[in-house]
Amino acid sequence: MKFHIAMATLVTSAALIAPVFADNDREEAAVAMHVINQSGFTAVRALDAAQQAVTGVAYEYELEDEKGELFHEINLINLDTKTNYKVKVSARDGTLTRKETQYSCVWGCDDDDVKAAQALTESGFTLTQAIEEAALGANELLVEAEVEMELGVRYIKLETLGPQGERDRLIDIDNGQLIPALTRAE
Repeated sequence: MKFHIAMATLVTSAALIAPVFADNDREEAAVAMHVINQSGFTAVRALDAAQQAVTGVAYEYELEDEKGELFHEINLINLDTKTNYKVKVSARDGTLTRKETQYSCVWGCDDDDVKAAQALTESGFTLTQAIEEAALGANELLVEAEVEMELGVRYIKLETLGPQGERDRLIDIDNGQLIPALTRAE
């Protein structure tokens, strides 16, 4: 009986705390946007730096806060050398760090990351193009971009945070068209 009461209290407390996290996310996003605007190291600029540093297809982007520092994290794959790269570009000053690992696909590859890079290579579309096609607003922060494949459609999902809350934009990589998406209410 005590367990059920404790669980009910925990669930109720979590429900009451959730909106506070949403407000903190917006505050953190506003500060992140300020850092990026001050430095000029946007997601597109970080993608360019990563692709100049390593040879590969950029298939995933994430804005990350690590130990109080803001980074653009870009995942790339070189399909010829079978090498994965994780490149971090400082949003404050453009400092670049990279980590590389080998992958193997002996009997065909079921790895989603490899499939994403192959899809981008086949289509000729890039994360940079998707960001530019999305035409983000001045007060909209790109939080994440990744390749998705659903129902036979290959697309890049851009997740942003702005004054109206979280928003997703889906861009078909085979024709560059924006796929109508429902926005998440905050």
